Amino acid sequence: IKADEVCRLFQPFGQASNSTARKYGGTGLGLVLARRLANALGGDVALKESEPNTGSTFVVTIDHSDKTSTLGDSSYEAPHELSLTTWTELEGSCILIADDALDNLLLFSTVLRAHGAIVDTAVDGFEAVEKALRNTYDIILLDLQMPVKDGFAAANELRRRGFTKPILALTAMAMAEERAKAIEAGCDDHLSKPVKAEQLVQKIVQMSGTHLDARLMQ
Repeated sequence: IKADEVCRLFQPFGQASNSTARKYGGTGLGLVLARRLANALGGDVALKESEPNTGSTFVVTIDHSDKTSTLGDSSYEAPHELSLTTWTELEGSCILIADDALDNLLLFSTVLRAHGAIVDTAVDGFEAVEKALRNTYDIILLDLQMPVKDGFAAANELRRRGFTKPILALTAMAMAEERAKAIEAGCDDHLSKPVKAEQLVQKIVQMSGTHLDARLMQ
C-alpha cells in the first residue's frame, strides 16, 4: 500500500486504490467493520507496516479485562471495553436482530452469541418480517429506523399476522414519544442506543424468560 493511500484504509467504502475494486471487488467495509469490532472489544486494528507490491502487516489488539461495554452507537469512535468471558444467560435462546447498520449487527451478534444465544440477522424491516414468520425465535430486537420497512411498520405487520413472541425496539432516539409509538406499533419494550451489554442481556432474559422456560420443558 502506498503511503498516500494509507489514510483511506479505514474510511467506509474506501479502498487503497480504485484498481483494487475493479480487480478484486469488495465494498471497502472490511477493515472498517474489523476496527469497530476490535474497538468494541476494547482494542484496535492498525496498519503496522506495508510495502507496495509485497504485502502489509496489520496488528489487532483486544482488551480481555472484565469491563462493561456499550453497544449500538455507530458514531462513537473511542474504544469500548468488553470481556471475552463466555456467559450462559441466553443459552439455547434464538434471537433475531434487525438493524440496517452492519457494525451494529456485528456487535450485537458477537455479544449475544458470547452469552450463549443463537443469533440470526436482518438488514431491514421487510426481511425481519419474512424471517420471523418463517422461523422460530424467542425474541426479536428491532431497530426502528430502517430502510424498505421501518421498525414500526415491521412490528405492526408481525402482530397483525399473528406473531406473539416478544419484540424489543432499539433506537438512537431516546424520546418518550418514540417509545410510546413503538409500544403502540406492537413492541413490548424499548431500549435507547447506545445500550450497555449487560442491560441488553438482562432485558432479553426478562422479556423472553417465560418463552424459553416453556420451550425447554417441551
